[in-house]
Amino acid sequence: GVMTTDSATGVRHDVGTIDLASGSRLNAALDGFDTPSLLGIWASAPYLHDGSAPTIEDAILAHSTSNVSAADANAMAAYIRLLDSNNNIVPVENVAPGKSVTQSSIDLDGLPTLAIDNNNSGIYSQGSVTHTQLEDDAWWEIDLGEVYDLASIRLWNRSDCCSERLANFYIMISDVPFTNQDLNTTLNQAGVTAIPHPTIAGQETEFTVGRSGRYVRIQLSGQGILSLAEVEIMGSPQ
Repeated sequence: GVMTTDSATGVRHDVGTIDLASGSRLNAALDGFDTPSLLGIWASAPYLHDGSAPTIEDAILAHSTSNVSAADANAMAAYIRLLDSNNNIVPVENVAPGKSVTQSSIDLDGLPTLAIDNNNSGIYSQGSVTHTQLEDDAWWEIDLGEVYDLASIRLWNRSDCCSERLANFYIMISDVPFTNQDLNTTLNQAGVTAIPHPTIAGQETEFTVGRSGRYVRIQLSGQGILSLAEVEIMGSPQ
């Protein structure tokens, strides 16, 4: 349509692939291509000429000459989903503040709400860091209230000490509620995407999501105390 091409204006583009032989089949010089934009293509699944790619990620990875990693494909797909057919970029914002949160246990007044209070200070005495008890597979979870298109998740770690408490964990995303608090059961739940992070998280660590989601859980693998200075979830309404 007119929102995804400029063919009606007669404008063509050289996208870097034109050479001296271009246009020989037409017996005329080729000065450019009618190049479709990315606007709104997320709304036309399935993708590719034969409909063989059910998702945008599949379409990106389908080209045999592509060296794009799965993580990069997810990032590109997340960006494409933010482009709408009205030639606007859909606003992406932190959708976590004010939402319902819980965690496996509470110790030393480290309430789960402290992870979404818009204060990323990692100094515990400043009262903005969560804290569970020492336990197996400690977790923190948020219900966003509705399904969003999620672009990324950013975590802030404790900075005064104990940064190793945010290590060897999974971020899990689902459109529907998690059915179990057990880590392995949740990892195997249908429709759950799990992002592993086996090392100590930095003071600020960002994870690309690129999928829909309402429920997000951060869960340790093994015994430990889970502390989060802040959780930022960037997304847009569907």
